[in-house]
Amino acid sequence: MWRILCPFVRGVKIFMHAYALVRALGGASLVAAPFYRAMGMEAVGQGVYTLPCGTPLPCVHMRKALIRPC
Repeated sequence: MWRILCPFVRGVKIFMHAYALVRALGGASLVAAPFYRAMGMEAVGQGVYTLPCGTPLPCVHMRKALIRPC
């Protein structure tokens, strides 16, 4: 059973790390947005994140409901 859960646990840890990055940056890159949608997040707008080198990076502002609506 542990062999079955192990990839799932790693996947959850990877998602939680990526989710923390999205929260810190305020949005997901256009390439990563489909992944976050598959994880239950929804796009709420578009924006631009400026990389430390000054390059603008288009991003998608996303959110995830913590409680399902009734």
